[in-house]
Amino acid sequence: MKGNTKKSFSINTGRFIFPVLMRVPLLIYFLIVAFPLVWMVYSSFKTSVEFRANPVAFPLGFYYQNYQTAWKNGNIGRYFLNTLFVDSITLGFLMFFTAATSYVLARFRFWGRRIMETIYMGSLLLPGIVALIPIFLQIRSLGLINTYLGLIIMLVFSSLPFSIFLMLGFFRTIPHDFEEAAYIDGCSYFRAFVQIMLPMAQIGLVTVLIFNFINVWSDYSLSLVLISDSARRTIQLGLAFLVEVPKVRTDMGALFAGLTMVTLPIMVVYIVFQNKIVQSLAAGGLKI
Repeated sequence: MKGNTKKSFSINTGRFIFPVLMRVPLLIYFLIVAFPLVWMVYSSFKTSVEFRANPVAFPLGFYYQNYQTAWKNGNIGRYFLNTLFVDSITLGFLMFFTAATSYVLARFRFWGRRIMETIYMGSLLLPGIVALIPIFLQIRSLGLINTYLGLIIMLVFSSLPFSIFLMLGFFRTIPHDFEEAAYIDGCSYFRAFVQIMLPMAQIGLVTVLIFNFINVWSDYSLSLVLISDSARRTIQLGLAFLVEVPKVRTDMGALFAGLTMVTLPIMVVYIVFQNKIVQSLAAGGLKI
C-alpha cells in the first residue's frame, strides 16, 4: 500500500513539475522580448537629464512634451500620414492580386500553373536585400524614383509570394461542391469567386491583411532606396532621420516618444486581431 502511495505521489509530482519547467524558458523569452518594449515606453516620458543620469531607471514624472516635440519638430505627424497613405493603397492592390491569383492557382487547371506556383513559392527563399539593387535600377529606368507609385509597386510585388502562399491553403480547403452548385444556378466564374469563395476565405483574407499591414508599416529598406525627398518619407524612414533634426538631436525622450508612436499601431493591430491569426492556422492556412 505504501509503495502504491509513493508511486502515485511521484507521478503527481512529476505532472506538476514538468509543466512548470516547460514554462521557465517561455518566461525567460517573454522577459527578453518584453523588456525593450517596456523600457521604450517609460523612457518616452523621461527628460534628457534623467535619461543620461540612468537610462534604465523609471521616470521621476511624466514628461508628455516629448510626444509633442517628436510629432511637430520631428515631423512624425507628416511621416505618419505618408505611411498611412502608402499602406492603404498598397494593401488594396495587394489584397486584389493575392485573392485573384491564389484562387486561379488553387481552383483551375491550365498549362504552366505548376511553373507559376513554383516561381511564387521559390521567391520566398530569396532574401529581400539581395534584390535591392535590381529594384532600384528597374524603378529608376521607369522614372519612378522618389515617387509613391514606385514604392507602392515594389511593396505590392515583394509581399505577393507570401500572401499567395497563405491564401492557396485556404482556397484548397474549400470543397468544390459550393462552386458547382453556384454554376448550376447560373453564376459566372467571377460571381462565384466574389459571392461564394471570398466570404468562405474571409479568415485567410484577414490574416493576409494583418501580416501585410505589419510588413508594409515596418518597411525601411525599400523606402530608403526609393525615397529621398524628406517630404515623402515614410514613418520608419523618418524615424531614422529623427536624430538629425537639430531640435531633437540630443533629446532622447523625444526619440523614444517617436519610437513608441511608430510601434503602437502594430501592437494594437496584433492585439485586436490575434484571435484571427490563431483561427487561420487552425483552419489550415499553411496547408499547401
